[in-house]
Formats: sequence, C-alpha cells, structure tokens
Amino acid sequence: MVKFLAKDIILFFWMKINKNLALLIWFIYLIFIFFLIPLFCKKFETLLIPQIILPNYVKLLGIVFIIFGFILGFWCFVVLWKQGEGTPSFLYPPKKLVTTGPYKYSRNPMTVGAWLIFIGESIFLQSPLLFMFFLFVVIPVSIIWIIKYEEPFLEKNFKNTYREYKNIVKKRFI
Repeated sequence: MVKFLAKDIILFFWMKINKNLALLIWFIYLIFIFFLIPLFCKKFETLLIPQIILPNYVKLLGIVFIIFGFILGFWCFVVLWKQGEGTPSFLYPPKKLVTTGPYKYSRNPMTVGAWLIFIGESIFLQSPLLFMFFLFVVIPVSIIWIIKYEEPFLEKNFKNTYREYKNIVKKRFI
C-alpha cells in the first residue's frame, strides 16, 4: 500500500514538473524563434544584402500578419491545453486528440500561425534575409518535422481516431 502510494506521489510530481518544464521550454523556444532569429537576421543582413525600404502601409500589413499568426497560435495552444490536456511539446503532449477549434480546418494550424508570424516579421522588419530563412529553413524543417515525427506520433498515440481525422481534415495549408 505504501509502495503504491509513493509511486502515485512521485508520478504526480513528475507530471507537474514535466508540465511546467514543457511550458518553460515552449516559452524559450518561442522567444528564440520569433524574437532572436528575426533580430539576428535584421542585424547581420546589412552586411550581406542591400537595405529594402518599404512604405508604411506595407509594414502595417506585416503587423496584421503577425497579429493573426499570434492569435492563431494562442488559440491552438489554448485548445490543446484545455481540450487535449497537454501542450505542443513532446515533454507534455496532449492526452486527447484535438479536432475542434482551428484543428477543425487544418491539421497543423499552429504551423500556419508560425508561418504567418515569419512572413509578417519579414515584411515589418523589411528583412529579405529573414524571408529567405523562412523559405529555405522554416518551411522545409516544418514539413519534415510534421511528416517524420508529428504524424507518426499522433498515429501511434491516437490510432484509428487520428486516421479518421486525417480523412476528414486534409492538409490544408500544411
């Protein structure tokens, strides 16, 4: 009885630590991807590429893309947290398959949100280097990640439910 109780207590605290660790790692990842990489690209592109000056109304379009991307990403996170009972991180993955909210329209809406943010940052910062990074690094890595890791993980964990979901929601936008 005591051994069983101790095991449950350890599991409970590991899950709490795991959840907090997953959230921390996800937050650090977001800072790196959406703030540090764009700043790095903007800082060092002047050495490589001539500066592009865009009109303010075009920069405003970049802000619109960024806002929509963040809203979509936040919506995805909330739906994963509340309905899936997990995070986008593999350290604390969702326990339930989420097929509502933005996931009703796209199998990878968080990726779509991230892509919108990158496009918006490229426009707003007037950064051809960041846009090239998006085209030649972010898009291929995202697609490879989804095909090689995310989809097999979801099929393994959610089996037929995920296969049915794949038949209903095709790869719209990714």
